[in-house]
Amino acid sequence: MAGAGRRCSDRNSDGENRDLIAGAQRLRWAWTAQPERNLDTVEMDAQIRVMQKKLAELTSAYQNVSDKVENSGREGFAITLVDVTKFDALHARIARKVDLLLVKLPIENCLY
Repeated sequence: MAGAGRRCSDRNSDGENRDLIAGAQRLRWAWTAQPERNLDTVEMDAQIRVMQKKLAELTSAYQNVSDKVENSGREGFAITLVDVTKFDALHARIARKVDLLLVKLPIENCLY
């Protein structure tokens, strides 16, 4: 279909997925006045519904993980770095706008 591009994905941030949907909706709206685009419009409507469903699923999955982290008190995480340095019993929080877990490393004996 003409105009089809990237799709919602768990590799995108929530904002990127929303932008993809908004872009598809703008394109679909632009095709409204073009009778030769009727089939493209129907296909774009279906694609938009699929992307909205995927975004809802990803948002739900993110919320489930966020709730689990919140309920755990965000304490007791262990992280092993590439150089095999291990940090135990860390406090963590989830970033609001990107899929990222933020962790503060202890200052003592920390080369990073």
